[in-house]
Amino acid sequence: MKILLLGKQGQIGCAIYEQLKYKDEVIGLNRNQCDFRYHQQIEYCISSIKPDLIINAAAYTNVDLAEDQENEVFQINTIAPGFLAQKANLLNIPIVHFSTDYVFDGKKEGAYIEEDLTHPLSVYARSKCEGERLIKLYQSKHFILRTSRVFSPYSDNFIKKIIRLTKEKDNLFVINDQYAAPTSAKWIAKVTSLFIEKIKSNEAFDLYGTYHIALENSISWWEYAQYIVKVLVDLNVAIKLKPSAIMPINSSDYRQKALRPLHSKLDISKVKKTFVLEFPHWRKEVENTINLIIQSSLHEKIECKKIPD
Repeated sequence: MKILLLGKQGQIGCAIYEQLKYKDEVIGLNRNQCDFRYHQQIEYCISSIKPDLIINAAAYTNVDLAEDQENEVFQINTIAPGFLAQKANLLNIPIVHFSTDYVFDGKKEGAYIEEDLTHPLSVYARSKCEGERLIKLYQSKHFILRTSRVFSPYSDNFIKKIIRLTKEKDNLFVINDQYAAPTSAKWIAKVTSLFIEKIKSNEAFDLYGTYHIALENSISWWEYAQYIVKVLVDLNVAIKLKPSAIMPINSSDYRQKALRPLHSKLDISKVKKTFVLEFPHWRKEVENTINLIIQSSLHEKIECKKIPD
């Protein structure tokens, strides 16, 4: 199968390429090779590559900066995915698109299922929610995969930020009233590959739709930071910041520019039932990722270098 992978240098894009590169012909493009601001570029990439499947892992993800960049954010997260879906429909090829737990407002008691009503709170969240709507509108052969708090050894993420800050700061304030499940890009890629196998075997017809992919158990950002530091201590990594110096703070006191949902745990029963899967606890995947960052980089930036330009 020939797969067009958009957003190849992001966390999910890197992980998907590594997962699929020995199974399929994967053509990965970065933002310079396929600029979502220009439909002509998108159309040229699709027409020249002639893929059997489009995977859109590209997105504008800076939640706070998005508040001041609304036009660009909607172009990348909404209009371009809608255009992709229209082209996929014309060519009769499926599309896999990634979304976020931020499409919900976090006011539900318990985990969100795929059918729950969305209510985005920020520019970023609204753009992703509208992107979902256009994918559904233009191409029925779609998989929309919502996830949360993505981490990996690649690119910037919360784990790498905390590791850096433990070497620079004597104290740190971390939000303690926003809950969700940290989810590894590697696990997202693994589950995505299972959807692709269904497409390749012509078993996807009754499966198309929206799915939640997240690891087990949700936590606050503060608990997340505490665990990262614990792993660093267990690994005997030299850090300046003591665990006791990481202090909890409420969202209202932290003054983030964009609103976030306070509780956005995703119910993963649907995807578990579809593939008879057991998802790992977030702690296991976080520990594995920290080990890889520490052992492989030693303060150097890890990039998805194996993906050819």
